[in-house]
Amino acid sequence: MKRIYILMLGVTLLGIFIGILISPYIYLLQTSKQPQPEVGRNKVGANISTIYTLTITRKETLTATGAQALQPREVYVLEAATLKPMIDMLKDIMKPRGYMIYDEAKGSAQLAREISDLGKRADLFVSIDSEVVEKILMPGGVASWYIVFSTSSMVFVYSNASEDKVRRPLEMLARGDLKGFFDGLLSGSYRIGLGNPDNVPQGYRTLIMLKLAGVMLWGNESYYISRFNDLQRSGKVVYTRDAASLVAQLQTGAIDISFTYLHEALLYNLKYARLPKQLDLSDPSLRDFYSRANYTTSSGTVIRGSPIEIVITIPKTAENREAALAVIAYLLTDKGRELIRRAGLVPIEIPEIRGSYSDLFR
Repeated sequence: MKRIYILMLGVTLLGIFIGILISPYIYLLQTSKQPQPEVGRNKVGANISTIYTLTITRKETLTATGAQALQPREVYVLEAATLKPMIDMLKDIMKPRGYMIYDEAKGSAQLAREISDLGKRADLFVSIDSEVVEKILMPGGVASWYIVFSTSSMVFVYSNASEDKVRRPLEMLARGDLKGFFDGLLSGSYRIGLGNPDNVPQGYRTLIMLKLAGVMLWGNESYYISRFNDLQRSGKVVYTRDAASLVAQLQTGAIDISFTYLHEALLYNLKYARLPKQLDLSDPSLRDFYSRANYTTSSGTVIRGSPIEIVITIPKTAENREAALAVIAYLLTDKGRELIRRAGLVPIEIPEIRGSYSDLFR
């Protein structure tokens, strides 16, 4: 026990020393004793998790005089539209700490392409899907690491106006009759909302979920997706630019039903019903099953099914890396985790760093 305390004290003092060298803030870092490899997506969770905690301690004694005057630090954040409520909460918290957050919210994939192809400034990029970072930012070297810090799940949502219309499918879902549930939803009686799957993870996750339902219930991934495509051709599928726009159309009754994230349903008081774990994309232990379905974008990028992972990274187009690190540091504190919960998300117990995580601390 004494040796453990001595070791902890040594690590703490080392962390403080490093923090003092790199910024006016103290970063305490505990890492595993594993070597720091370049790790690809095909080695998910394979010896790259670290016991990782960044704690930021603001020096409240600094005054506005002399060389130590604290100036507002600008942080440009590009985030998935579905994560904007969390970023808005973060703005209010970081402003008194001397950080001004400016943000732009769109579909994760669209923002990633703007960063990668157009060189758009992003001090922080927050995506609703790790695949977006893996498939768009990493191949071109625009990002080399990311942190998985929270998760969510897919749920079935419906508008107030359509509550009576979906009563029977809901009853089927409640008693476990998934075949009856999907048959009812895809009968042509409803206007179904879908985020553009080329730009919006909610969109391609809905299609992946329908394929998984076909595999699970009929042994055929095309069983439900082909019926969905028929509805699309008949005008029963309404496309939206992002998940947030989909919520607005549900609230106005422009669409009847959709599948979206639990945190959105909670934040916007949408009527919703949970799906089984095999279909809600929330369970890491079902990763292999989720990966049996995928979506190919119009540009040829293959997005495979996977558990929902909300991730953050500092792209190479960042102009204020130190301030971006401070924001990440706050998110990984206990108070940051509470903010994540208030945004309807589920913080991960031990955030996982993937990729060349030595670059995170360069």
